Formats: sequence, C-alpha cells, structure tokens
Amino acid sequence: MISRFVRAAIAVAALSTTASAQFSSDFPGVPRGAISSRGGTQARTEWTFTGNKIPGATAAGDSAGGGIRVGIGRSYRIADQFELGYDFTLLDVNVQMPPTAPAGAPKSSTYLRGNAAYAFKIGAKMRPYSSIDQDGNGIEASFGVAYQPTLQTLYGYATNGDSSHTGGQFASTTTGTSPALYKGNPFASVRSTLVLAGMGSYRSKRFNADAAITNETVGSAGSSADPSPVTSYNGLALRLGGTYRLTRGFAVGASYWGSGAPPWRDDIRVDVAGKSKATNYALLLQFGAEAEGGTDLMVSSPTGNFGQSIRIYLRTRTTR
Repeated sequence: MISRFVRAAIAVAALSTTASAQFSSDFPGVPRGAISSRGGTQARTEWTFTGNKIPGATAAGDSAGGGIRVGIGRSYRIADQFELGYDFTLLDVNVQMPPTAPAGAPKSSTYLRGNAAYAFKIGAKMRPYSSIDQDGNGIEASFGVAYQPTLQTLYGYATNGDSSHTGGQFASTTTGTSPALYKGNPFASVRSTLVLAGMGSYRSKRFNADAAITNETVGSAGSSADPSPVTSYNGLALRLGGTYRLTRGFAVGASYWGSGAPPWRDDIRVDVAGKSKATNYALLLQFGAEAEGGTDLMVSSPTGNFGQSIRIYLRTRTTR
C-alpha cells in the first residue's frame, strides 16, 4: 500500500514540474476539496457573455459593447486520492461600438477583436482526508498546484474602421490607417501563472459548501509595451461558495473569489471608458439533480455597476 502511494506521488510530482492541474469545482471560481466519486471524471463546458453601456458626455452619447467566451475542461480521478485535469479557452470575441458622434464631428468605427485557442492549463490535486458516506455527503480536504504556461493565441483578428490586424502563432499582418483601440500587441502571449491551493468541501442532502485559499504567482512574460491581453492575478485569495437545494433539481447560492482570478480568468481585456473594479462575487443558480453535475448560472458586473454592465456565466458539469 505504501509503495503504491509513493509511486503515485512520484508520478504526480513529475507531471507537476512542467504543468499542474486546473482544479475541478462545483461552484464557479472556487476549487473544491472533493474529487469525483462517480465514474472518475468531471467534464466542464463554460460560456461567458458580457455586455456594457457606458454613459458618455451628453453630446457624445453612450458607448455599448459585448463579448462571448467559450472554454472546456476535464478532471480525471486517479486511484483513490489523486486528480489530474485541464482547462482550455477555445474562443473569445469582443465588440465595442463607439458613442454617437456630435453633428459635424468625424464618426468612429465599431471595434471587433477575437482570439482562438489559448490559455491552456493542466496538472494535479491530492486529497489526503475524506470522511464521506456512500452518497458523497461529508467532509473532504485536498491540496494542489495549478499552472498556466506562457502561450500565445493560435489565431487572432482585430478590426477598426479600415484597419485590420491578424496575429497568433503563425503570422502577423496589419493593414489600414484607422487608430487601434488596443495597447501593444492584441495577441501577445498570456502570462504564465502558478497557483497553489488548499481546499475543503462539505456536502449534505440540502447544503453544499466549498472553501479554498489560493496563492497565484504570475510569470515575467509580457511588458508595459507589449502587455498580456489577459488580466493577471497575483497573491493570496480566499474563495468561498455554497448552495442550498430548494428542490431536487434546483439550488440557490453564491460564489466569492476575493482578489483571485474569477471563473472567466482568461477572457480578453476590453478597455471601456469609465470602467471601475469588477465585482468579486456573484449570485449562483444551479439546475440539475445529479450530484457533482448540472448547470451553473451566475450573474455579475464587469465594471462593478449593474446599471452599466452585466456578465452572465453559464457552465455545464457532467460526471462519467
């Protein structure tokens, strides 16, 4: 038994030297202490929709915009106490419409930007403590390490007026004379990030809760002249999530990620006039009767003002 444990630990450590795991979760933004008890895997598909309408000067009118991001992930249970997993952003598209120009003033153009296939994360988690019944109710605790390597988007495209910019892993071209709305290279590499986490989970028939402390360390890739297109998160963060099941297939709750990365950590930044700090919490609705599976729906604000902007995060979780 001890030798099996040692071999498994060595295997996990070897994987973690180059890449470590994105953690499975039941509450968006909060890694869970539990590992899958059904079928050995948790698959995730996530969609993030954003919209904003930022008030401008009376003569200039309002600026409106929005975006969509699509990501996938999966975590695998290894033996009894380990978990390996990954998460990957497939697509991120943003559009920003300019304010109405005053009479006689030159009109601005709509800005469109999209990135495909970037922000890949893999790694491991270990669960040293578990006290649960056959239905999965009880307490579990685990620790893990997550790593996101420096990775440039596979393909990116941006356009504003008569100008366009393509870039990514294979080529970079720029045409036209319209001013860009981005700073530096809009397809610069995502910065590498190392995350260490301690996690705990509590499950009962009606109430579920997760808590985690994460420490995120950002790599040195990128610069002020050529910044990463994705917001970087650095330092300690407390994360909390919980739901209360009202019916067999419906639960209400909330998710909180403090100063750490939100569930949509890899969405492309959009510089919006008047933008302030985004909310670090969200109302959570969960649909589905399957333990460890279901659909998560969260609502938050990218600017901290629900009257100006809204973000809808939709995720499905399945176990096999």
